[in-house]
Amino acid sequence: MEIVIVAFLLLIFFMIEIVFFKLILKRGLHYSLTFSKFEAFEGEDMFVDEEIYNKKPFPVPWVKADIHSSKWLEFAGASSSIIDERRFVTSGFMLRSFQRTKRRWYMKCTKRGVYDVDNATVTCGDILGLITDSMAVPVNTRLIVYPGMIDIDEMFFST
Repeated sequence: MEIVIVAFLLLIFFMIEIVFFKLILKRGLHYSLTFSKFEAFEGEDMFVDEEIYNKKPFPVPWVKADIHSSKWLEFAGASSSIIDERRFVTSGFMLRSFQRTKRRWYMKCTKRGVYDVDNATVTCGDILGLITDSMAVPVNTRLIVYPGMIDIDEMFFST
């Protein structure tokens, strides 16, 4: 009889946990992504600043953010995957209540062009791993990469 009561209480706990996190998980979660510069030269190094803010009194056990950028923008120290012409950079967070977390990525511009990062996918989940919820967050940032600079003095021979 006691085992039935324990099983019933666990079932009620799981149901409450699922409903609670389903209702509040994405609410009050804000994400932003910005480049340190709007224009750069080919081969130049720069930074990408990523910020996530939990504006609610409840913690978010885990958050995963996927940045969708061009394969010609290399992120140092990041686990990324390249599919066709797109690079997907993943970062993970755990947020306490009312916590703001900032991350700075070191990035290298390897090819000239105009690169738009339109959105990022933010996925979050509960403590037990029963609920995962994701949303596309509009980022709308643009980076213009110009051709690399050439030293004129090295191009000509002096006589």
